Amino acid sequence: MGNSKLANRCHISSGESPAASVSLDGDILRKVRGDQVSAALQTLPPPTHLSPLIAVVLYDVEGIGLVEFSVERLQARRGKHSHYFWCAVRAARVDTTDSGEP
Repeated sequence: MGNSKLANRCHISSGESPAASVSLDGDILRKVRGDQVSAALQTLPPPTHLSPLIAVVLYDVEGIGLVEFSVERLQARRGKHSHYFWCAVRAARVDTTDSGEP
């Protein structure tokens, strides 16, 4: 069995700290609970081979506010069968205050 090929890119080398691997400013994906990420992904249509590779979802997360999730369409294969699924790769809080311009 072993690990999925998709999970290989998630591993951190032994000499690298987890904080150093995150370089995106404003990325709050690790602060959002898994059930809330799942609820945001459920608002998307089921992924197919015709779905876009990248999508954006706006979702109101309890305790954080409006969050923009960037998601990718990934494919898992086993033999002749392929299964497509959405995977959240980034989340950023959306500022809902007015900028003061008319």
